[in-house]
Amino acid sequence: MVLFLSAALALSIATFTGRRRSAPGQTPFLLLMLAVAAWSATSGFHALADSLAAKIAWAKVQYLGIASVPPLWLIFAGEYVDARWITNRRVRVAIWIVPALTILAAGTNEWHQAMWPSVRIEASGLTVYEHGWAFWIATGYNYLLVLEGTTLFILAQLYTPQPFRDQWLTLIVAAVVPLTGNVLYIAGITAPGLDLTPVGFAVSGLLFVGGLYRDHLFDLVPVARDAVLESLIDAVIVLDGSRRVLDMNAAARRLAGDPDAWVGRPVDTLVPLVRGLPIDAVGDSSTTLLRRHERGQSKYYDVRVVRVRRPSLRAAAWVVLVRDVSEQLRTEPHAGESLGSIEHVDLDELVREIRSR
Repeated sequence: MVLFLSAALALSIATFTGRRRSAPGQTPFLLLMLAVAAWSATSGFHALADSLAAKIAWAKVQYLGIASVPPLWLIFAGEYVDARWITNRRVRVAIWIVPALTILAAGTNEWHQAMWPSVRIEASGLTVYEHGWAFWIATGYNYLLVLEGTTLFILAQLYTPQPFRDQWLTLIVAAVVPLTGNVLYIAGITAPGLDLTPVGFAVSGLLFVGGLYRDHLFDLVPVARDAVLESLIDAVIVLDGSRRVLDMNAAARRLAGDPDAWVGRPVDTLVPLVRGLPIDAVGDSSTTLLRRHERGQSKYYDVRVVRVRRPSLRAAAWVVLVRDVSEQLRTEPHAGESLGSIEHVDLDELVREIRSR
C-alpha cells in the first residue's frame, strides 16, 4: 500500500510542479517525480504479482523508473545550481548511455542473465534476485550520479546566503533518504528481496512538498555567485599574499587582454594597470584613483582593495575591484571627491584638467 501512496504522492508533486511558473531545474524535477511515481507503482504491482513470471515482468518494467531517477536527479541538480557543463548536449547524451543499456539488459535478461542469473520466490512470499555483473555496473553508476548531484547541492549550500540554505538542506536530505534505503537493500541488511528505496522516495516526496511550500523551491531560486560575478561590468580580481591571481571575472579577463592562462600568474604582469598597487600595507579596504593613457586620451579607474580574512583573522586573500570612472569624471568633475582615499592622481589637478576641456 505504501508503494502506491508513494506513487500517488510523486505524481501529485509532478502535477503541482508543472503548473508553477518556469524556473531553473523545474522540467527535470517534474520528470524526476514522474520516474519516482513509475518506480513506486511498478514496485507495488511487483509485490502483488502472484507468479514468478509476472514478478520478473514487473521487475523489467521497474527499470524504466529505476534507471531514469539518477540521471534526472543529476540533471535537476546541475540546472538548479547553474552548473554550466550540464547544459552541454554531449554531456547529457553521455549521462543516459548507461541507463539506456541497463533498461535494455533488464528487458532481455533471459538471453544473457547479466542482470539476474537466477530469481526465486521464498516460502515467505518474498522474491529474491541474484545480482549479475550488469546489475552491479548499473548500481555503481546510479550511486555515482546521485552522489554527484548531491555534491553539487552541498557545494552550493556552502556558498549561498543563509536565507537559501534551507532549500539546499531539503534537497540534500531528499537525496540521502532513498540512497540510505537502497544501501540497506544492496548490503542485505533488510529482509531478502525487500527494497526500501521506493519507500525512501515517498519520504523524499514529502520533503519536496515541504520545500515547495516552505522554502519556495521554485519561486525563489538562488543565483550562483559565480554567475553574478561573471555578469558584473566591474573587474574583480582575487589575489593571494604574493600578488598572484587566484580568480578573475570576465571583465577582469578582458582588462588583462583575455589571456589563455591566468591562475597563479603575478597580477603586475597580467594587469599592468595595478602594477605597484599596495595590498599588504592596506587595512581592511582602500581606494585608489589610477590614470592610464589609452589611444591618446586619459582613462581613470577607481580601484578598491578589500582584505579577505580567515576566521583566525589572518589575511587569506585580497579582492581588487576595478571600475572605469572616466565618463563619470568628465561629466561630474567633483565626482572624484566621493572616491575616498585618492592616490596616484592629484585630485585638484585632475579637476582643473577636466574643466579646461
